[in-house]
Amino acid sequence: MERILLSIGLSILVLTVLLYLNNSAKKKIPINDSGWYELRVSRLFQFLGIIICMMGVSFLSILIDENDKQVLIAILILSLGFIYLGFMCWLLY
Repeated sequence: MERILLSIGLSILVLTVLLYLNNSAKKKIPINDSGWYELRVSRLFQFLGIIICMMGVSFLSILIDENDKQVLIAILILSLGFIYLGFMCWLLY
């Protein structure tokens, strides 16, 4: 029962985010003084980038207790990947 409620909750969350982004995409983009369109991404990307970077840093905390070299390398690559992707997402904003 808990899994069903979690699935429903996540589905509703994803649906609301997609609806928010879709409504933001329908706005008419004004032309600036020099005749160019100024495109901006949603503030949601900044929030997502910060969350993903925090996930990468939390994976680094697992390295403290691990002694196996292969696991250390795998967790390091995973955490650096999350930090890189979060930073790139954050830079979009």
